[in-house]
Amino acid sequence: MGNMYVAHCKGDDQMNILLYIWQLPQHILALIFIGMLKLTKQLIGSYPVNDVKMYVTKLSLGVCLGQYIILSQWMADTEGSIFKHETGHSIQSKRLGWFYLIFVGIPSVLRNLYLRIGLREIEHNAKQGWYYLGWPERQADILGGVERKF
Repeated sequence: MGNMYVAHCKGDDQMNILLYIWQLPQHILALIFIGMLKLTKQLIGSYPVNDVKMYVTKLSLGVCLGQYIILSQWMADTEGSIFKHETGHSIQSKRLGWFYLIFVGIPSVLRNLYLRIGLREIEHNAKQGWYYLGWPERQADILGGVERKF
């Protein structure tokens, strides 16, 4: 029985390594970003939550890059919709691997920029509805278990 457990653990380690490599572009960006946050003293702390590691920052942002979620201090509630939404992006990253940045990361950043610049005159709830009902945000909400009412 003990040998089966050891073999199972080795298999889990191999799967974790393969999953990390599958999401490597996101992880490289995350580690660079986290390093920059540390250098500029914008990082408040970090801790593991389930299968991701959350980093809390002084900056006003929420981002998921693979197994790393970086959130503003006021967003860091693990029961809150923002953390759950970013967890949904983490699931997208696991599914899409190297394609995540192309199909989720870039569209998400562009939608966010358009929301802040192109829609700045629109009422807040209307902007939020526009943002979270489109790809890839709606899927991240669904995967993270977020129910929004606009």
